Amino acid sequence: MAPSTLNLRISRIRTILALFVCLLTGFKSHSQSQILPKTNSDIILSKIDSIKKLIQTENVENHLLGLRILNKTKAYLETKKDTAGLLFFHRESIKLISYLRSFGTPNAYLFENFQILKKYNDKRELALLYEALGDLRYYEGNKLLSHEYDLKAQRLIKKYGNYEDNININYNLSVYYKTSKDYKRSIDFAMTSLENIKKSNTFEKNNFKIPNLYLFISEDYYHLKENDSVYKYLTLAEKTKTPATDGRYPYGAKLNELKAMYYYNIGDLQTAAKLYQVSVSEYVKLNQFRMRLAQKSNKLNSTLKIKNIENKGKINEARLESVSESYKNYLLLFALLTVLILTVLFIIQFRASKYKMKVNLILQKKNLELKKINRELNEASKIKDTFLDVVTHELKTPLNTIKGTAYLLKNEKSELLKEDYIKNLNFSSDYLLGFINNMVDFKNLKRHDTINLEYKDINLEMILNSIIEMFKINNLNQNRILLDFDDKISQILKCDEIRFTQVIMELMTNAAKFTKNGEITLKAELMNSANGKESIKFEISDTGIGISEDVQSKIFEPFIQESSEINMNYGGSGLGLSIIKRTLELFESQIKVKSKKGKGTTFSFLINFEISKESNDEIIFNNIERQIEQLTDIEILLVEDNKMNQLIAKKILINKGFKCDVANNGLEAVEKVKAKSYAIILMDIMMPVMDGFEASTIISDLKPEIPIIALTAICENIGNEDFQRAKILEKLDKPVDPDILYETILKYVVQKTV
Repeated sequence: MAPSTLNLRISRIRTILALFVCLLTGFKSHSQSQILPKTNSDIILSKIDSIKKLIQTENVENHLLGLRILNKTKAYLETKKDTAGLLFFHRESIKLISYLRSFGTPNAYLFENFQILKKYNDKRELALLYEALGDLRYYEGNKLLSHEYDLKAQRLIKKYGNYEDNININYNLSVYYKTSKDYKRSIDFAMTSLENIKKSNTFEKNNFKIPNLYLFISEDYYHLKENDSVYKYLTLAEKTKTPATDGRYPYGAKLNELKAMYYYNIGDLQTAAKLYQVSVSEYVKLNQFRMRLAQKSNKLNSTLKIKNIENKGKINEARLESVSESYKNYLLLFALLTVLILTVLFIIQFRASKYKMKVNLILQKKNLELKKINRELNEASKIKDTFLDVVTHELKTPLNTIKGTAYLLKNEKSELLKEDYIKNLNFSSDYLLGFINNMVDFKNLKRHDTINLEYKDINLEMILNSIIEMFKINNLNQNRILLDFDDKISQILKCDEIRFTQVIMELMTNAAKFTKNGEITLKAELMNSANGKESIKFEISDTGIGISEDVQSKIFEPFIQESSEINMNYGGSGLGLSIIKRTLELFESQIKVKSKKGKGTTFSFLINFEISKESNDEIIFNNIERQIEQLTDIEILLVEDNKMNQLIAKKILINKGFKCDVANNGLEAVEKVKAKSYAIILMDIMMPVMDGFEASTIISDLKPEIPIIALTAICENIGNEDFQRAKILEKLDKPVDPDILYETILKYVVQKTV
């Protein structure tokens, strides 16, 4: 919907709640319905209002305090087992959380409401549920699905709701049809909303809706070219008492805009231009629609200027016609041609004299290039040999451990020893995966233009604390691990969390590997703060073995280690620091090193962060989906040609409580979908007979409601456009983490079942 409806969306969320719900099991199956108990909604509403003042402030501390009070209020109602109160609380809370543009928590709240409403056969609450569902789908960007739920809500509210319930839903439908250019239906729903305001006698409560509805109707009539009706409802809107604007809906600007459009239609350009100027100034104050109205105002001014230019043009044309042919400057033309000919002759002579010199320079340059290419080929050959040596060592070592451990595990009867062997297997497989990931990162980072940083809000202190705690837990070398965090650093910053964490983790891993019974310090210091940005210097220092001065300039090159002795004692692929250097170049930063042999090493770099204007709701609510109880009776189609992968994936899914059906290729998957419906499809890409892209395209046409998730190997060189064309919603790289797989399945299954 248009930005002008944001005020409407926020006000109607009071009646929202209950996502993922109606289609999951349905309310009709509960034959023994209970009566929904009463609750003191005024007390809850008062608490919500006080929280709203905190949560919508620009002060981060107050914002977080509001969220904590919100969670405590929910916990209190759960403790008191106030069912109706909890239902009402969820509905009111979503208004605040939707303000943050976070959909995980509203989904969870609505799911809880569904669990409550399964016990009650309340058609009005069901209508509010559909209305809530429409709102959330709107905020998620699915306007068509949002409209479908609004229509369902309107039908139920019309039958079971009161006059006040009918105000918002008809208001929303009027806005939808107006933006869809179905202006007659938009007028019908706007009229219905006005009638229900009168019937419910809620003029004061809906004082901002009445003039807005008049403006909607006036704008609809404008598009229908009924100027008399446009003027009529503009007059009604102007006479209606208008509330003070809250900065979200520019009533006054919109009124003047429509009046200007009206006068423009009837040909009064001067009045229209004045009204557009007034409208533009009001939009500037509200910081909305500035460019659009400025363009409209300029268009009117341009129309007047064009007329002036046309008049001047006619005068000039008359003057030009009176000019005699004798004033045409043949002499100047002849002079220009003479100069041109002389210039061409000079250029030809110059090129002839310089040709031999140019050829010699080209030959010299080619000779130098050939020498350079020869050096690069020799260097590449050395790197290739080093690469093969590193890969052979780094692959064979964990593979030997895996093979030997598997043999011991096969013949071992002691359960305690089996657990140790399994830990060895996990460690070796993680080591292998880390090595392969480093190889892939090294390959991808060679071309910066293929990588885009994905910025989002992060809590920097929280991330660094988590890293420190992880290294304290795995502190095999008994080091003292410290975090020195500058408290002047803003709490919420914008950053590519994955790439940033990768840099810190790699540097901390190096420090931990080369330091024993020493001290490792991770320091974050604010160097500068201006224009909404902060420059932060990071230092990772240790008291380990150090790096000799002659090697420090080379350690960021691939496969470089100080000595074969260090490689033998400490291992490693020699790619870590090279990956760090190239990753920091994406952040427009450079890494520096200071070290003294036997004394320790300090790595440092500077990154410019943008200060976030809002708190990151993901930091607070990033695990909300884990609070939803595991769903049952969910059947998943696994499409995979590798038998071992089938066995492992199927076992993981069954252990998570899902049912699993297996197809060996894309064609078999299509046939299974024709015969049966699944909650979700896990699709391999590279398969015989029919690949995953072709199968996904066919299945999406057959049953578009089934979400498809791709399980693909990193080495598959496939662009995101291929996944979009096949209507694949998300892709997970193999080997897939079971927890990530479960969360992804849960996200799409819950959305689909609603």
